[in-house]
Amino acid sequence: MRRPTVIVQDRLIAGRHPCAWGPEDAPAEVAQLLDERVTLFIDLTQEGELEPYAHLVSPARHVRMAIRDFSVPTPDDLVETLDAIDAELEAGGIVYVHCWAGCGRTGVVVGCWLVRRGLDPKAALAKIAQARGLGCPQTLEQRLLVLGWEAGR
Repeated sequence: MRRPTVIVQDRLIAGRHPCAWGPEDAPAEVAQLLDERVTLFIDLTQEGELEPYAHLVSPARHVRMAIRDFSVPTPDDLVETLDAIDAELEAGGIVYVHCWAGCGRTGVVVGCWLVRRGLDPKAALAKIAQARGLGCPQTLEQRLLVLGWEAGR
């Protein structure tokens, strides 16, 4: 099992969907994340895209902020997602952000979050590529969104 990627000092973690390789993997993957004290799972997949796992996350919470695969969210939806991450982190929580493979949609959200927090957009993309793989985010549209995001937004 590929370990999730810690983005910010054990507070923001990025990775794949707990059912990415099959629903039978979800209990162990969720348990591992709960052992790491995750308090909020932000699920970027669409309803029905993969088997649900929200019933496994208690006492943590599961929030779906769906983005169509290989696409980008609207600016308003992205700000809402970034606000949810910041609110949980400010409350002392630990956030796990994921899409299917933890690359495209996850890369967009994490990249824009890093830019929001003051990292240069190119440096944010480099950090994601180093941490998750060279193909993250996956599409030109996704990379351009990160490159065009503004600090503080």
